[in-house]
Amino acid sequence: RDSWLSRAAAVLRAAAMKFTQKRQTFDIVDGVTFAIKSRAVKVTGPRGSLELSFKHMPIDIFFEEGSDERKVVVEKWFTGGKATASIRTCVSHMENAMTGVTKGFEYKMRFVYSHFPINVSITNGAKRVEIRNFLGEKVIRVVDALKGGRRRRPKGRTSAAPPSRRAAKPSPPPTFAAAPPLRSPPSLSLRRPRRHRCRCHWRGFPRPGFPWPVSSAAAASRRLPAPSHAAATPPPPPPPLPPTPP
Repeated sequence: RDSWLSRAAAVLRAAAMKFTQKRQTFDIVDGVTFAIKSRAVKVTGPRGSLELSFKHMPIDIFFEEGSDERKVVVEKWFTGGKATASIRTCVSHMENAMTGVTKGFEYKMRFVYSHFPINVSITNGAKRVEIRNFLGEKVIRVVDALKGGRRRRPKGRTSAAPPSRRAAKPSPPPTFAAAPPLRSPPSLSLRRPRRHRCRCHWRGFPRPGFPWPVSSAAAASRRLPAPSHAAATPPPPPPPLPPTPP
């Protein structure tokens, strides 16, 4: 009975024991060499070399024994939980570096805008991108390329605005419609002057010394004296004076 209890206790302790060491390995592709020293890795290939530094992470990086420096081991001690994810992070960085020195990376980006028209130019020997008028800013935003990288603009593209997806249709020939006939001006009549919302301004009164623009027909219908500029019949001659007595 004591032996059975001791074996069960040993199994429970082993199940509750924390793993003290975790590791992950990967192979180096052909044509690529690694140089590892104090968690600093230098990857060299046909397209150049890249340097990676993992000194800020508590891991061990070394070549596996007997692999002739063709297999790399990433190891971490006394780890568990989310902290173990840093191992795979380091492996992914080194695998991406191998892809960069053999095949290379190419990113195709399109500059678009909604309201403020931005202007993008490539300067400094295709190693710098300058962005102007970003969100209406006066400051020029500068993005420098990394070592060995370069920027280029596709052929036929001169502006940052994307090309129209619709095919350009030929515009129809211009047509000139006949001008509408001239209409005679409306007849003028005496109207009550309009008043502005503010009582201190009146609109509609003529200037001093300027006759009212009223026609003779409208004046006769409204029983108003004919204006001075309208045609009127001459008044009858005055009656003769009576003779004076002798």
